[in-house]
Amino acid sequence: MRRNVAAIATICGLLAVSTLGASTTATATPRATGAQSAPAAPEGMVPLGQAEFEALLADSSGTEFSTMAVEEGPVAIQSLLNGQFATAEMGYSAPNTGLLRARSDWFNGSWEKFTLVWEDPEDVEEGEPQTFGIRSEANDLYVAVEKNMPGDRQNMLRARSAGIGGWETFTMWYYEEAPEEIYLRSELNGLFVSVEKNYGGSLQYLLRARTPDAATGTWETFVYGDTE
Repeated sequence: MRRNVAAIATICGLLAVSTLGASTTATATPRATGAQSAPAAPEGMVPLGQAEFEALLADSSGTEFSTMAVEEGPVAIQSLLNGQFATAEMGYSAPNTGLLRARSDWFNGSWEKFTLVWEDPEDVEEGEPQTFGIRSEANDLYVAVEKNMPGDRQNMLRARSAGIGGWETFTMWYYEEAPEEIYLRSELNGLFVSVEKNYGGSLQYLLRARTPDAATGTWETFVYGDTE
């Protein structure tokens, strides 16, 4: 699925603003241990780091988001599948406390706010993507991919870790012919994060790292915006 030029500019603006806003935060532990060797990205995909986000900002002039104030602070993560923002479900009981779902109309509170903690660029090896962790502002914990959860919760994203290790390490990607479509990949299992539209009840729109090929569409596509 490909979107029009206006949508491309808007999404690029969101991404650039959010990354610049988070760039002054602490950096993630370089090459966190505990992750499996991630497979090569699908042909044509390119990784995104802080520098690439800044370049995207130059393409967003004249859009709603290009004039947003660039400030240090958290970001909101919006799904292009349903237009909803990711929420850390702090009201859920264990073991689902803090799981991420795309279900909020707006980023009204800390449950919808996250900070991207990037790996120091000096620690990124040539040819490797720049990694980052995602810290929830609701509980000050990092988002983990729950590899050992059973059934339909396996590899779900949950804000529950005190630090960044292999389970909490992510990268961002896009296709060269469609830079507006941004994908989030877990470096634990090399799979892309999907919004589970067909789940029912309290797990509907759950975020899970389970897609081997991000080209399937909007279930794996996200945008990011400054919440300050």
